[in-house]
Amino acid sequence: MTLRQLRCICEVINSRYNLTVAAKVLHMSQPGISRYVKMLEEELGVALFVRRKNRFDALTPAGQAIAAVASRVLRDVQSIPSVARDYRDGDAGTLVIATNPGHARYSLPPVMQRFIKRHPRVRVRIRQGNSSQVGEWVLSGEAELFIGTGPNEPNRELVLFPCHSIHPVILTPPTHALAHKERITLADLCEHPIITYDSEFAFHTNIMRAFHAKGLNPEILLSASDAEIMKIYVRGGLGIAILANSAYNSATDEGLRAIEARHLFKSAVLHIGLRRNVYLTKHLIAFIELFAPHLDIKEVQRAIA
Repeated sequence: MTLRQLRCICEVINSRYNLTVAAKVLHMSQPGISRYVKMLEEELGVALFVRRKNRFDALTPAGQAIAAVASRVLRDVQSIPSVARDYRDGDAGTLVIATNPGHARYSLPPVMQRFIKRHPRVRVRIRQGNSSQVGEWVLSGEAELFIGTGPNEPNRELVLFPCHSIHPVILTPPTHALAHKERITLADLCEHPIITYDSEFAFHTNIMRAFHAKGLNPEILLSASDAEIMKIYVRGGLGIAILANSAYNSATDEGLRAIEARHLFKSAVLHIGLRRNVYLTKHLIAFIELFAPHLDIKEVQRAIA
């Protein structure tokens, strides 16, 4: 059994059983991939794939179990350079954090200031994406961790650690009719054009679920990934915004009024997300301790093992 055989299995699955795509990724021929898979099946004594007309069509039950192990093995192999760098580079290194634009702008800066001050030789890269993308980057090893409310679809290879709650608020101009209403309802919101996050974000899903549960269909005038863009349009009188409370600062957000909306929409939990079995470098541990001081690193290590 070789790592190349395991890579063939995993890439065939990642390519949705399209050998043309898998061959390009692996820089192999299609017959070469088939041969490696066949050799592994003969060695193990079980079929890994269901074949139809000599094409891979699906995983067998044995293939599902073995592919899960193969995926973990390959991820562990990917961690070896991180282990080596941790010992080789000392207090230098790189930390890649995946998050969405809102958390990059509002949640990370205070922590990053302290982190960079303590670890000036560590180069930090922040990759911004939606809920699905940040999880995929962590799973693929393109990022060490993500900061977010979690992917839309649970994945057992991602381990989530709760940090704090994020509450929804409604932003309006100070003179807006809703700004002086004692208790706002979902029906009240539907009387106005709404500005909120793109549909790829979990926050959008939670908002729409609340409306649909009451049989309401709000007019989503504009959606964006950046809360600052939403604020511009609210100030311009184009609609009201529903966004995370972390995106509003009463001291700096002039021309806006924030209205509490926890009675209308569920609060979300901000998480740190790590890939299962990932090696925790010194810099990754240092960041987690600053961002989520309530987390016990030994408990984190046990949870991802």
